[in-house]
Amino acid sequence: MDRANNPVGSRDDASTPPPIWPDVASTGNRLVLLAWAAAITELVFGLFCLFGFLTRFGAIGFVVTMLVAIWLTEIGPAVQTGATVLGFLPDRPPFDPGAWNVLLWQFALLMSALALLLLGPGRLSIDHLLFGGFAKGDDDDDD
Repeated sequence: MDRANNPVGSRDDASTPPPIWPDVASTGNRLVLLAWAAAITELVFGLFCLFGFLTRFGAIGFVVTMLVAIWLTEIGPAVQTGATVLGFLPDRPPFDPGAWNVLLWQFALLMSALALLLLGPGRLSIDHLLFGGFAKGDDDDDD
């Protein structure tokens, strides 16, 4: 995150790349706090999702974590250096799977978290035991 806020090197036109992370988030002790927040989010919300406890709440944490990871590692640096395709995708060989490996893996994790957020837990979850759920054919509007 420090490198995202204080880029090194230069572009082709000898100008310094713009920062891709706000100054507020990378000053003082905040970098350490954000790193701990990411680690705790992944650990705690991972356990929540594993056991089906507050699953959608945990999935929100994963979605935010993956969006930040994609921005800081793939999209942001490409935009920062100006080496983009379509304005935001990194400029890489289109048919080289190794070049897109990290971005596609992060995108798959983001989509998995979104699916978990939208679909919610299943019947074998703690959420289903605590909060119940509607079985097929149940409809409260027929009263």
